[in-house]
Amino acid sequence: MDSLPPVLAYLITQITKSLTAFIQPDSYLYWPYSVSTLLLAFYLGRVAFFNRKLWWHPSARQDYALYFANFLIVPALFTALYLNEAAVVHVFNALLGSASTHPYLSHTWGLRATFTFAIFVAYDLGRFLAHMLLHRLPALWEIHKVHHSAVVLTPMTAYRVHPFEVLLMNGIPLFFTGGMVWLFNHIFSAGISVYVFLGTHVILALLNFVDNLRHSPVWLTYGQALGLWIISPAHHQLHHSLEARHIGCNLGFALAVWDRMAGTLQVPSSKMENFRIGLAESSNPRYTGLLSLYGKPLVNAWRSLRSS
Repeated sequence: MDSLPPVLAYLITQITKSLTAFIQPDSYLYWPYSVSTLLLAFYLGRVAFFNRKLWWHPSARQDYALYFANFLIVPALFTALYLNEAAVVHVFNALLGSASTHPYLSHTWGLRATFTFAIFVAYDLGRFLAHMLLHRLPALWEIHKVHHSAVVLTPMTAYRVHPFEVLLMNGIPLFFTGGMVWLFNHIFSAGISVYVFLGTHVILALLNFVDNLRHSPVWLTYGQALGLWIISPAHHQLHHSLEARHIGCNLGFALAVWDRMAGTLQVPSSKMENFRIGLAESSNPRYTGLLSLYGKPLVNAWRSLRSS
């Protein structure tokens, strides 16, 4: 690989990763999560999940195209923009200082557990705020329409996103998690780490066992009481509804408290609700291919900015 031209080596690496997502711990398609998805779908009796028409629907085929295209484009964008948590911590260090204000404290399980939970909350809040911006700002909504244009939901719909949305949905949470890393390191000492499971943040890893059902025809709720605190797959399915009663609801990803504070929470009932998925006909950009999925949102976002 070292002897190959950098561009070719990059392409081979990214294509290989996209084709081997089943064994990549940082992927929603990692085999423990995929197996859990299949078992839950089978247990809950959702025959529609195993229907060939669902997985070969034109909307699903667009999901697949974006999955592979984004695998090639997005990592290069992140590298070019130097968009990572270490860069954010470096900025905080430069602005606010990096020296610990307290003597070194041993990294006890309690401190690591607190740090793990704090990072999770910061990350989830960042994702909620980024998602809210995508819905509330007209120019960003044009970008986010790519995701909401799906008319069927499969786990691959999670990858039906414009590259600009990926940057926003990762960049804003990085600001919050980077700030939390700086805060803990500044107060307690450098080097505190989070607890991990299956190669990722332990809480996120546990949620990943059910999160693939967020984009699926499988209706899974956590009940009315827990639904006030935790976002279930059914919460997010309501978010994809184009019915007037659901528009703009359930912007959160893990914690429902942000939606409660914003007045956007709708707790799903235990019985599956009937609603249509997608965009209203009047606002549907009618994407016809990969170039359209990438180009139209940028053109429409630019027009929105010019007209504002």
